[in-house]
Amino acid sequence: MKSKTITILFSFIFLFISSTLIAQEDFEDDTDDSGAPAAPIDGLIIVTLVAGSAFGYQKLKSKK
Repeated sequence: MKSKTITILFSFIFLFISSTLIAQEDFEDDTDDSGAPAAPIDGLIIVTLVAGSAFGYQKLKSKK
């Protein structure tokens, strides 16, 4: 029970810490960033989420 409580506690801590992180500081007004390519998030994110969910489900089921 103690390890489950610690796992849940750390999960919430990392969840709320990650929501306050900033990926990049603001540019100055004289910076020309119009030529920088965008970083697209393509359709593979769905495959990754499904694979991660399946792996997590399998790990949870194997512990019981």
